[in-house]
Amino acid sequence: RDYLTMKIAKILVLLALFVVTSARRPMNFVIFNPDEMRAESLGCYGNKVAKTPNFDTFANKGTRFEQCHTTATVCTQSRASFMTGWYVHVRGHRSLWHLLHNDEPNLLRYLKEAGYTVKWWGKNDLLSQDSFDSSVTSAMHMGGPQNGGNSYKFGEAGYYSFLSDAYNGDWNKTSDYNNVAAAIQFLETKPTEPFMIYLPLIKPHPPYSAPEPFYSSIDPKDIPDLRPWGLDKKPDYHQLIRKYRNLTSLDMNFFKKLQAVYMGSISYSDYLFGLVLKALEDNGYTDSTAVFVFADHGDYAGDYGLVEKWPSGLEDVLTRVPLLVRMPGGAANHVVKEQVQHMDIVATILALSNITAQHVHFSKDLTPMLMGSPGDTNRPVFSEGGYGTNEPNDFEGRCNDSSQSGMCNPRTIYYPKGRQQQLEPLSVCRSVMIRTVTHKLVLRTDPKDVDHYSELYDLQKDPRELNNVYNDSAYTEIQQQLKHQLLSWYMQTSDVTPYHEDSRGYFPPHHQTGDDLDFMMTKNMNAEVDPQTVWYTSPPQAAELLEKYYRETPIGYVLKDCVHDVPIGASVIVESDVFRVSDLNGQTVKIPKCGVQRAGLPLVLFRSSLGAFPKDYNGWLAYAAYNYSSGFSSFWGNFSVPDKPARRSRVLYLFTGLQNKDWVPLVDPASNGEGFDIIQPVLQYPCGTESVWCVRSWYVTLDGGVMVSHPLTIMPGDNVYGNMTKIGMLEVPWQHLVKQLILECLIHVWQNSHGHTSLWKVMV
Repeated sequence: RDYLTMKIAKILVLLALFVVTSARRPMNFVIFNPDEMRAESLGCYGNKVAKTPNFDTFANKGTRFEQCHTTATVCTQSRASFMTGWYVHVRGHRSLWHLLHNDEPNLLRYLKEAGYTVKWWGKNDLLSQDSFDSSVTSAMHMGGPQNGGNSYKFGEAGYYSFLSDAYNGDWNKTSDYNNVAAAIQFLETKPTEPFMIYLPLIKPHPPYSAPEPFYSSIDPKDIPDLRPWGLDKKPDYHQLIRKYRNLTSLDMNFFKKLQAVYMGSISYSDYLFGLVLKALEDNGYTDSTAVFVFADHGDYAGDYGLVEKWPSGLEDVLTRVPLLVRMPGGAANHVVKEQVQHMDIVATILALSNITAQHVHFSKDLTPMLMGSPGDTNRPVFSEGGYGTNEPNDFEGRCNDSSQSGMCNPRTIYYPKGRQQQLEPLSVCRSVMIRTVTHKLVLRTDPKDVDHYSELYDLQKDPRELNNVYNDSAYTEIQQQLKHQLLSWYMQTSDVTPYHEDSRGYFPPHHQTGDDLDFMMTKNMNAEVDPQTVWYTSPPQAAELLEKYYRETPIGYVLKDCVHDVPIGASVIVESDVFRVSDLNGQTVKIPKCGVQRAGLPLVLFRSSLGAFPKDYNGWLAYAAYNYSSGFSSFWGNFSVPDKPARRSRVLYLFTGLQNKDWVPLVDPASNGEGFDIIQPVLQYPCGTESVWCVRSWYVTLDGGVMVSHPLTIMPGDNVYGNMTKIGMLEVPWQHLVKQLILECLIHVWQNSHGHTSLWKVMV
């Protein structure tokens, strides 16, 4: 009879799920994604001090997952995982600077391709520049203040603790509020369904701060004693973080104060979440929208005498995150006690939206649990992090990298973190965790130390992870079992095979070997050579050809006779067949132009006709990227694409001039807001359908006297500044154009259009 009852219950759950995913499709989605919010600091997870009424009420109306664990305890790594269903090791998303590219799947793209309007307000740490167009309808981070000042002076203990004063401005003008407000405004427009709203917010990420009254809403005296520090057999980074951050003299009262502020920041996130729920209700979307609340990872918040997080730290305070879900037709006040992973949202949302995944992933569908079923009692969860000494580019604090220069200033809050990683690299070595219902094993390893401060905890006896029993003889058997499970997991998830299959018998049309190309380049300089041929040769041939005929420049490989070194400060005058270079001493050298035509690249140069400048013209020229019918417009006139262009046509626009200093910080933060000479090629090409054109741009600036090229994606309607010149149709792949001829084109157009030479100080 009990067996029959269970079978009937399962059938009813599946039937209800079928009704939800068929009769109510398509379903809208909202992902509310606070940064660094650990589960145990919310009231609905048992914290009696927390003030999170909106999260708590929401949990009672939906499903709360008691043991949801992240797959990585750092921002970018975690986000890459929960949007793909991949663990960090699957595609090497191990560092802060390796985001998802266009050739990789992501949940947002699946939804957009299925017809969803995908709107994003908040931070990134997820998609690279080449992924936005295909993944979202729009993405924006609304600015605004967020934190008060540091509560301590430079040199004082506590300065590097992240503890800050309250933000003393309007609580409805912070960055997080502005992002939430933008989402609410979108809902108030009564958008067409289905839609996805993704809200990756900043708080409660340190610095530990919040606007009042949230900042002071938790009394530090009410905080129970935190997990202690100075414990035996803890990883070395515990002691080293406290040393490098100068935390060793701070007592329990200090860390209780810090955690109280952290929880106050969570209360502010709770307030913002309440605004989102009200907007859904006020605009009639509650019954058609599934809402997911989860974080990328947790925070030490004073436990173990530590602050923030650590890349190889895998304590529960970092891995255990809230996961709260309410969906139309779903169970209410349901608690799933079994373990899940935050990346399970991939399989779950794909199932709820009736989308079939087109990539291999390791996410698990939670929809039966959302309908009231329990989870898998035998499921272990995994997390990983840290960096290997054989991959130094993964580490933070690389002072020779301009993107990390802030970590090399002792007055910045992240300075100790960078210094520790650079001086004590083993303290952040690679780590991996397997967690079962009863035990947790954390292995740490590096080429320089095969077993570096590994950990094992008996979670039934020691849920706060205070007593490391790794290599304890009483736990030998369980330790070996967990290691075996880890090995099996790695073998089963170490790589994935793409769904797309390639033709084994394909050869490119008019294939030419490396020898053919070599002959044509050396024996018949006027022959037209298919420019793609060099990329069709085998790797050894291609490398030999590159060395023989090309020169590496800051913007890629360029034909050697198209690149010339000239003295700093020299002027360059373009004549019919040569560049005349005059140095500061008056000596003149004639440099022949490179034979562009011999590479089979028809190049048509012409200048735009000057129009009347507006009265308020101040030297900056704005243009906007539009669709096929509108082309480009500027103060100098309108530019439209050719009528009925060939499918593979490309149009290259060059924007040259001194840039508006107000625009510079958006693309070159190192410029300190100063204007600079720039050449910006903008490539327009058909994509999607014949009536849709995409735009790709590079901006080339002076960096220490050498030209540097930076990619920049231009969205429809975006404004860029500069003077416009247009050159004609190019029937070649744009990648080849950039690698071989951009430098030649830029010089030619620059000289013919303006006669301005200040850019060409080192290289032409």
